[in-house]
Amino acid sequence: MNDIQSSTPASGEAALPYALLQNQGVLRAQGPDAPSFLHGQFSNDILTLMPGHARLAGYLTPNGRLLATFWVIRHDMPPAPEQPAVPTFWLVCSRDLAAAMAKRLSMYVLRAKCKIVDASNDHAVLGFVGPAHRAIQALAGHEDAVVTAALPDVMLTETTADMLTTSVRHRLGSDRLLVRSLLVVPRTLVTPAVETADAPVDSGASASDTPQAAGSAAEGARDDQAATAQAPGATQTASGNTAQGDNSTATDASQPAHRFRMSESDWLQLDVASGIPWIRAASSETFVPQMVNLELVGGVNFKKGCYPGQEVVARSEYRGKVKRRMFAGMCSGPLPELGTDVLAWDGTPIGQVIDVASLSADTDDEVIAGNDLVMDPDQEELPIVLVGRRFLLLFEARIEAIGAQPRSAGMIATSLRIGNAAIGLLKLPYDIPEC
Repeated sequence: MNDIQSSTPASGEAALPYALLQNQGVLRAQGPDAPSFLHGQFSNDILTLMPGHARLAGYLTPNGRLLATFWVIRHDMPPAPEQPAVPTFWLVCSRDLAAAMAKRLSMYVLRAKCKIVDASNDHAVLGFVGPAHRAIQALAGHEDAVVTAALPDVMLTETTADMLTTSVRHRLGSDRLLVRSLLVVPRTLVTPAVETADAPVDSGASASDTPQAAGSAAEGARDDQAATAQAPGATQTASGNTAQGDNSTATDASQPAHRFRMSESDWLQLDVASGIPWIRAASSETFVPQMVNLELVGGVNFKKGCYPGQEVVARSEYRGKVKRRMFAGMCSGPLPELGTDVLAWDGTPIGQVIDVASLSADTDDEVIAGNDLVMDPDQEELPIVLVGRRFLLLFEARIEAIGAQPRSAGMIATSLRIGNAAIGLLKLPYDIPEC
């Protein structure tokens, strides 16, 4: 098994934290007709997607319900060695939908010259916090085997940023902006993690797959020392993180920079904070795109031609008022299952959980000693869950049941709950038109 050859960051460059996204699957669509075929199947414009770029899209049933949401990455490549490159697209979706999605798409290929395969067993998905060109540098020597694309920036409110796990929070810039990149790599370039004394304590690292630097332990130690040289003005914190000076670009000087590991939950926090709806098996065929704000995050193109479910989507946009939308919140307690009911205080179901991300490290047994949300004064007698982990969530609900929306960085109390735990409403990085 080959190891990924890591490169040492250039002088003055911070290392790129990464996460192995084990819950993400990969489909490959390849052939001369791949652009036109996929364009006729998905909610977004595929014909104008250029190599090296990613675009969010949805795959719908004829009645307009989302089968899946996914990133479409164009990365043209030859079908066999020494053959010319042909249009090639990589679809990064929820892994529990990959096989069914590949099967369904293949049923409609017919005479089109396009082959659809589920490549989830052969390829892994890595998420990097940083620009795409820096992510490729971390895989020096294997560039031809790597599919990479930049994702939309994550804009975080101060409130949301303060809630994130330490492994995410200490990587934030002063502008609360995170640039992210997505990489698809052959699994032969991903090796089992090696437990070492210098593993980041707050990164959520575990004995699962991870990109490894090639070379001896001594060589790796020298590279790590060079990569993590502490910049002027940086100081070491008790948690092992580096506190930056005004002009510092240093990363944690105690950790091997090019092997800094985030947990998959850390990465999911950023997806939730971005308001990106991930349709998984639990929510497949449940929502029209507008119900999960897919058009607000660039996942729907209303000027393209026909695709399955287009009439329903267009009618919802131009003729009807959307009565349900997706919202972001914070709650505490056991992590709810996807599809769990969101309740009004009287117990009436008014929506359901779409996605959830723990705000504690995967190995952390942190217990929250209380719920700091401001409760509805008329409902003080209602029992509230006071102990549990905090988590971010995206949930779909009736607009009329939500009430006032956050207009700033703060979090506001609501009359909504999961079980007996109150949901605090957070501002998404985009405005919901109907609210």
